[in-house]
Amino acid sequence: MRKYVFAPMTNQNGAALVLVLTMLAVLMILCSFALDTSTLEVKIANNDRAARQALYAAERGVFYALDNLNDGLNLNDHVAPSGNTYAEDIRIDRSALFNPDPDEDEKSGATILTTGPPPTGSGMDATTASGFQMVYYAVEAYGVFPEGAPNPSRAGVEMQVGRIISK
Repeated sequence: MRKYVFAPMTNQNGAALVLVLTMLAVLMILCSFALDTSTLEVKIANNDRAARQALYAAERGVFYALDNLNDGLNLNDHVAPSGNTYAEDIRIDRSALFNPDPDEDEKSGATILTTGPPPTGSGMDATTASGFQMVYYAVEAYGVFPEGAPNPSRAGVEMQVGRIISK
């Protein structure tokens, strides 16, 4: 009779356990990749939302300035006709207006660029005898979301607008 150094595998006890553990390890790796991807997608969605909210605050600031146009209108900290500050009236959710650079004069508001005769085709005489003039404003508003966060999203909207007024 022959003697084998290694006995031939005659039973398969434990083979199923090895197969199940291998499959479990592969599934755990796949799940960790899926979790990482979904976490990244949530962060992207939150950043997109923050950017849109900041833009909405800036747009609202521009439209608020258009309703209250005057030279030197400052939307950052001056009192609005409602009695609140402009930033309080413009607040959307946790967003607000911000001053992009406090050392600069660049603030959310409106300033006169130039004045001149009404444009051709406006239905008014372009001569000085018409009694009307065109005032061109530069309107700027900057929004931030979420306000007070260590690294919030910021957005700015700038617009030039003309208004026909009597002299």
